Amino acid sequence: MDRGTIINEIDAAQQRIELDLVIENITVLDVFQEELYISDVAIYKDKIVGVGNYKACGKKVIDGTGKYITPSFIDTHVHIESSLVPPHNYAKTVVKHGVTTIIADPHEIANVAGKAGIDFMLSDAKESDVDIYFSLPSCVPATPFEQGGAKLFSQDLEEYYSNKWIIGLGEMMNYPGVLAGDSDVVSKISSARNYGKICDGHIAGISDDRLNAYIGAGITTDHECVTIHDAKERVKRGMHVLIREGTSTKDVEALIPAVNDKNCSMFAFCTDDRHLDEIMEEGTIRNNVRKAIKLGMKAEKAYKIATINAAKIYKIEYVGAIAPGYFADFLILDNLEEVAISSVYRKGESIVENGVYREKIRPSYSTLTVPLRFHVEEKDFDIHLEKGKKVNIIEIIPNTVVTKKIVEEVDIEKGQFVVSHSRKLSKLAVINRYGSKNIGLGIIKGIDIKSGAIATTISHDSHNVIVLGTNSYDMKIAAESLKESHGGLVVVSEGKVIGKLELEIGGLMTNQPIDIILNKMEKLHESMHTICGENDFHIFLTLAFMSLPVIPEIKLTEKGLFDVTKFQFMDLIAE
Repeated sequence: MDRGTIINEIDAAQQRIELDLVIENITVLDVFQEELYISDVAIYKDKIVGVGNYKACGKKVIDGTGKYITPSFIDTHVHIESSLVPPHNYAKTVVKHGVTTIIADPHEIANVAGKAGIDFMLSDAKESDVDIYFSLPSCVPATPFEQGGAKLFSQDLEEYYSNKWIIGLGEMMNYPGVLAGDSDVVSKISSARNYGKICDGHIAGISDDRLNAYIGAGITTDHECVTIHDAKERVKRGMHVLIREGTSTKDVEALIPAVNDKNCSMFAFCTDDRHLDEIMEEGTIRNNVRKAIKLGMKAEKAYKIATINAAKIYKIEYVGAIAPGYFADFLILDNLEEVAISSVYRKGESIVENGVYREKIRPSYSTLTVPLRFHVEEKDFDIHLEKGKKVNIIEIIPNTVVTKKIVEEVDIEKGQFVVSHSRKLSKLAVINRYGSKNIGLGIIKGIDIKSGAIATTISHDSHNVIVLGTNSYDMKIAAESLKESHGGLVVVSEGKVIGKLELEIGGLMTNQPIDIILNKMEKLHESMHTICGENDFHIFLTLAFMSLPVIPEIKLTEKGLFDVTKFQFMDLIAE
């Protein structure tokens, strides 16, 4: 900061020059001491310069009587791609709910497009109304058991650390690589630490002795805690716990009891993955805070976790408090416990008033097209089997990403597997989208699909094409429809597309307006109801994790069935 700016802020704090904004008689949340007090708040340009008596001293004066002022929220870990929109559009949805700082991990788009994906996210984020920092994807590809769109080694990431918007190394899912001292894994961690950056963790079910080694390597956060024991064991070893509340993973209720007055500074909030419709309705970190308060946490503590804690953990200076020298990123609320946000300010500028986002006129946005390079024929979806043979089947567990491996006989006609609506047995295919010509075929149990096919290019983590169907023809049509639009979500019946959302940005996101996206999503769900029976879970979300070969027990990749418990591929025919 230059000398002149500091002098002006000193003068503004002492009312020697005119303030830009004074909010009078408002209840201030002190996140340092978890207290509330009534005061005036003085803002000069993009900074808070004082709290105290500043009545009638600003170019603009707001009466804050009966209202609250708090720092705006910080989301410490999110995959923006999961919202289906790029950073600039994502910012519009979350800022209305009080988030002005985001730490995003572009892991998904990097697995599709490598450095081009990271570059796209950095460029698009520049046009947003929130501060979006990025952690560099540490695991591209996510596993060695499937073929994705890119490989990123330590040397590929090195050049990014000079960018001020790169905050650290993203979730290190490859904990076996850490524990084994894998050369490239250790190099990634070493580079981040040498640049003074944060290394994010991603561990679940790890033993305490291995946890010691993992944390000792320099990994300082984890968002995969699901029990109080998990949280306490990490905090005991100096690791920060990011309490997650996303769409499919909801940990606030389980982890809030782990937070107390002594260890509160070790916790922050994150969302990880949250769908666009839920964000529009409930927000992101706002939802975490509200839920924590309803579960009995003191409101002042919940806001502290959502603000100053996050800023300190990620070394983001001058953000997260209503105090002199801090950026004027704050919320004005009508009700603290309900998180009833009236206004949102960023760098002293009002960007949300009475719940309405004051959108600026922006230049046209870029895109990132990654063509789907595959060719399929109807016969490619035929599953050839002999009668009397038992087969390995993927059985879903509703509302989780975990599956069960079962062995059963199935119906065979003319040497081919025939789906069974009564037994909820259907075809599943994973098509390599990057040109390898691999197509993995399997049988899935538990999704009630009566006819047609459903397909998506959102299939963690390599994001190949995954197709669920009752017949080979509709499955072919669904795959080809996604190829035409460079990715998306589609529902097909009797050879016709009856619902579709195009995701032209890497097959994961779209530049379409939010209202159009929501409308197409609604039609997608309506079309699914026409070909599906009763399913009390999200089918597209379920399919998205059917090809991730690191979550038990059995998954399907483009190379075939994978036994996660043994970490090896397996035949469709059971032994």
